[in-house]
Amino acid sequence: MIHWNGNDIPKELRELPAGTTVIEAVDTAPALTAEEDLAILTGDPENYRTYAADYFGATIPVDAVVHVLVGKKLDAQLVERITTDRTLADLRNDLAEIAYRAFTL
Repeated sequence: MIHWNGNDIPKELRELPAGTTVIEAVDTAPALTAEEDLAILTGDPENYRTYAADYFGATIPVDAVVHVLVGKKLDAQLVERITTDRTLADLRNDLAEIAYRAFTL
């Protein structure tokens, strides 16, 4: 295992031959506890926004999070404010699976 100080190229890597080299990083961060993992389910919009920022790298408007948490009707514009990767139509099966009934296509 090679330890990296976060700045300099480790000596072991400087000795690799020229060309493409693939190195797999080992994540040494401790696993989340069940309590930490379920924190997004508290109903607190800020908890979910923090989770989304950490996990997805997304900044979601707090009013959009509240809109979903209280189960208001979803529309294409709201989904677009949350993500540009998927549309409301793309989410149809996911929404049906979790029984989120307040959506229209």
